[in-house]
Amino acid sequence: TKIDLIKFDIEGEEYKIFRGFRNMAKVSNFIGEFHAEITAKTVDNFLALFPNFKGRYFNFNEQRSMTILSQC
Repeated sequence: TKIDLIKFDIEGEEYKIFRGFRNMAKVSNFIGEFHAEITAKTVDNFLALFPNFKGRYFNFNEQRSMTILSQC
C-alpha cells in the first residue's frame, strides 16, 4: 500500500515520532511544521531522518516553520 501524503502538526514531537517511523518507503510526501525551538534539534537533524526525500523548508518566523518533503 502506498501513502500519497502524511500531514503532521505534532507540536514539538516531530523528531521523536519520525525517528522511529519505519514505513518511509510507502510515503510519497510529508508536509507539516517542525518546531526546532521545542525539540532542541536542528532542521538538519530533522531532515536527516528522510534521506530519500527532497526537502523544502520554509521559516515563517522564529516560532513556526513549514517542512515539505517529497520522495526522490
